[in-house]
Formats: sequence, structure tokens, C-alpha cells
Amino acid sequence: MNENEKKLTEEVREKISLSQRMNVIKREVVQENKRWWFKFVAVPIALLCLIIIAASYLSYFTWKHSQETEKRFKSQLREIALKAEASLRAAADINYFSNIILTIDEITNHSLSHNEVTEVAFMIYSFDRRMSPLCGYDAAICIAQILKESHGNIYAVSRTADRGLWQLHDPTGKRLFRQLGFGVSNYYKDVYDPIKNTRAALFHIEKELYPYWTNPVQDHRGRIIREAIRDKNLLLFLMVHSYRWGTEATELLRTSYFRKDMPGAAYTMDIINRAVEIRKELKKKELKL
Repeated sequence: MNENEKKLTEEVREKISLSQRMNVIKREVVQENKRWWFKFVAVPIALLCLIIIAASYLSYFTWKHSQETEKRFKSQLREIALKAEASLRAAADINYFSNIILTIDEITNHSLSHNEVTEVAFMIYSFDRRMSPLCGYDAAICIAQILKESHGNIYAVSRTADRGLWQLHDPTGKRLFRQLGFGVSNYYKDVYDPIKNTRAALFHIEKELYPYWTNPVQDHRGRIIREAIRDKNLLLFLMVHSYRWGTEATELLRTSYFRKDMPGAAYTMDIINRAVEIRKELKKKELKL
């Protein structure tokens, strides 16, 4: 091999060696770039993502806790409000019941014992709570009816043998006493008992007169001859009127109860109008301890 060939061979070898070294350097640069990108780009991005995820979870759990706290707080406030409302309602009911006691004591001219006044007032109060939402037959109507029937005299007797505080007619009173288990052996003594008299009268109104007017009437063929009374004002009038005059006489008024010339219409309207004033007094009057 001559010297030219040797030189050429050495140059080729040098070029190959240089190329190999360049490739090595390129690989090192690439690897260094990868390390740099991983160290200064990928890792911070990953850390930032972790921080964002952690912050999201933290904010979510904080929001959820605040929602649960707010819900629990609202529930507690609702319970407090309900208890306060119940207390106010109970206080109003107690005051209303106390006013009924005072009014019953006044209209009977303080002739009843404390137990009798309380028992009569409680029966009227309970009757009010049951019947007032249904037909408007409240404590004021009952008190006005007592005033109209007997003027608060528990020993009152009419020319037609109506007796006691509510002026029970003898046949009706005896029937009611049998139904309530009072018996009739001492009827002419027991009928003047304000408690028994009141219980019988309220039973008659609630269990007999109210169903009579709120159920349709049919003839022997099953045909409806009178629809059930749904209007509260008309129902109240008919119930008050039929207590004094009976259901048969009241049937004549069911379509013309505002006519003052009909039998008993003025009598009944006087009770209802007086009840308006009594109702105002029951709401204004305060219990004196």
C-alpha cells in the first residue's frame, strides 16, 4: 500500500471517528435535554397538577362541609321556629280558653263553682276547635246561644218545658241523656246540672244537627230531595236555627234564610250578630291573675 492510500485510509478513519464522536455528543445532548425538560418542565407541571387537584379536593370538601353545616343550621333554626310557634299557639290557646272561662262566669252571674265553670268552658273550647273549621260554630256562637236561650240562668224553664242553661226540650233532653249514659231517673234534677246540660247540647249539635245538614236527604225511592249543605254561612245559620226550632221548621228556611219575616229567622240572626261582638271580646279580653 502506497502512502496516498495510507493517507486516504487515515482520513476516512478520522472522519468515521469524528462522526461517531458527533453522534455520541448528539445523544448526550438529547439525553441532557430530556433530563432538563423532565427536571424543569415535567416535574413542575406534575407538581402544579397535584397542587390543583389537592386544592380542588380541599375546596370541594370545604364546600360540602359548609353545605352540611348550613343545612344543619337551617334545620336547627326551623326546629326553634316550630317550637316558638307551638309555644305561641299554646299561649294563645291558653289565653283563649281562659277568656272563655271568664265569659262563662260573667254570663252566669258567678253562680257556678270553679270546677263547673272550668268544665263547661273546656267543653265549649273543645267543641270550638272541632267545629269552627267545619262550619264556623265557635265558642262565641255557643255563648251567644246560652245568652239567648237562658240568659245564663242554669235553672231557667220556659213555657214549653225547655230547661237548663241550653234550654233542652224534655223529649230531646231525655233522649240525649240516654245516649250519653246519664239516665233519666233523675232527669228533672240532672238537667239543671250545667255540665250535663252543656254536654248534651253540644252532643246534639255536633252528632245530630251537623250530620243532618251535611248529608244529602233521600226519599223512599232513593232520590235526593235535598243536597248536602256546603256553604259555611248557610250551614251555621241552619244549625243554630234548627237547635231552637227543629229541623222540620228549618227546612222551610234553607233557601230563604235571610228573610226576616220567616219564623225564627230574626231569633237566629240575633244570636249570630251577638256572636260577632262576643268574638271580639274573647280576643281582646286578657286573663287577670
